[in-house]
Amino acid sequence: MRQLYPELNIAFDIGEPHSLAWGFPPGTDNTLYAVIEQFFGKMQESSKLTNIIERYYGHMERFNYTESRKFLHHVFAARDARNR
Repeated sequence: MRQLYPELNIAFDIGEPHSLAWGFPPGTDNTLYAVIEQFFGKMQESSKLTNIIERYYGHMERFNYTESRKFLHHVFAARDARNR
């Protein structure tokens, strides 16, 4: 969001981060749990999970005000040229 609105600032904190957990219905069949545990194990071993997190959230660590303004300048210039 900040890439498109470089002047955007944090107004207030909404609270501390919380862990995310999956819930499974109680019962004797743990097949789904076992498959999911295996899936995430493979994702971590292969670095795929790290790559996915980097792809979708990595830009948040690399914000550059000047580059964002330059990008927006080109976007608006292209829009204006197309609308002539």
